[in-house]
Amino acid sequence: MNTQIFSNMAFAIVGATARYAKSIASPVSHFARPFGRNLRNPIAILESKLGRDLQTSENKDICGLARALNGLAQNQNEASMYTYTGSVSEPINLSSDHGAARVFALFGAAVCAAAFGADIAHAEGVSAGTLIENTATATYDDGGGEKTIDSNTVVLRVDELIDVTTTSLDPGPITTAPGEAVLTFEVTNPGNGPEAYQLTANPAVAGNDFDTVVENIAVDTNGNGTYDPGVDEILTAPQTTAVLAPDEAVTVFVIVTVPDDATDTQESDVELTADAVTGTGTPGTVFAGQGVDGGDAIVGTTGASATAIGELLVGVTTVDLTKAATVADPFGGTNAVPGSVVTFTITADVSGSGSIDDLVVTDAIPDGTTYTLGTLTLDGAPLSDASGDDAGEASDATGISVDLGTVSGGTSHAITFDVTID
Repeated sequence: MNTQIFSNMAFAIVGATARYAKSIASPVSHFARPFGRNLRNPIAILESKLGRDLQTSENKDICGLARALNGLAQNQNEASMYTYTGSVSEPINLSSDHGAARVFALFGAAVCAAAFGADIAHAEGVSAGTLIENTATATYDDGGGEKTIDSNTVVLRVDELIDVTTTSLDPGPITTAPGEAVLTFEVTNPGNGPEAYQLTANPAVAGNDFDTVVENIAVDTNGNGTYDPGVDEILTAPQTTAVLAPDEAVTVFVIVTVPDDATDTQESDVELTADAVTGTGTPGTVFAGQGVDGGDAIVGTTGASATAIGELLVGVTTVDLTKAATVADPFGGTNAVPGSVVTFTITADVSGSGSIDDLVVTDAIPDGTTYTLGTLTLDGAPLSDASGDDAGEASDATGISVDLGTVSGGTSHAITFDVTID
């Protein structure tokens, strides 16, 4: 699409926007008066009452026009389009099409950024190392005409603010048994400069029912949020993250061993602390010359150190299996004679606060008996004799097999089947 077409389209939208602006002149004036030359400040705009009022579904048409206007203006890249990059000092004439359109272009960009989820930086202000320059100007008339003079230029380098946040990513206590357990954390750099963090895991937290042994600290190398042995990088002492950019986060795994003598329902916490490598201290502590480009590094509100707690809950689950038999003979009695039907009942009692996986109960058909087709049940519900149809299968050759899958502690399941004495 050529420049002329962009221009035509853009000015068509300017006109439409301006006409819309004139039709609601009072709100536009209300918006323009309190902000005047600050219309280019999205935060000030959004914090105004009108800004809050217009961040509603009823005003999405304004955002739509503003978005279209700004997009075309940026492609056209002409000052006359009054894009967001126009002059701050330029006055806005609400009586003109261009002035009204410029109000909506600037205001719409700010409102839509909040209303439609535009990315907002979370790092603490201006990037470390940024140079802030300022020069004053004076004009005067000494009788020989107007003259302009400039002051010296003041240059400030933005120092590095070092901070850190550490959070547990586990949804709650991790249920575990004696052996290996993995706790998941996230370490984030909310400062305005790059920083690495030294990690320390403490398993001896006051109030623990037992203490674990910390085996390793690893980082989520492949970014899937799950600890993958042999894939995720194990940090060696001193366990330190890579340098994180402002707002960058890294997922960290703390791998521990739960002792064999830990019992059901016992709890244990593990603390993960992240300390900025540059240094820690009370907020405002200065590390001279250790910031970006030789500037200073200043400790932020977190003290450049943060701790999060991961929780473990022991769920020791056991299974007890009991088997019983009842006999019905051909004469209405309970004697085991040829032709008698024997009903076997196998009961699986699962105890403990955790759960077990892949629980499968099997039993062979006794010699001297024949399996009675179609008699296999689980908790009173019939199961198919064929393999793959449901949880059960049965035959004279292979016996019976019932796959209960994952079973929670505190539950009981009964399996029955019949055989006939040959």
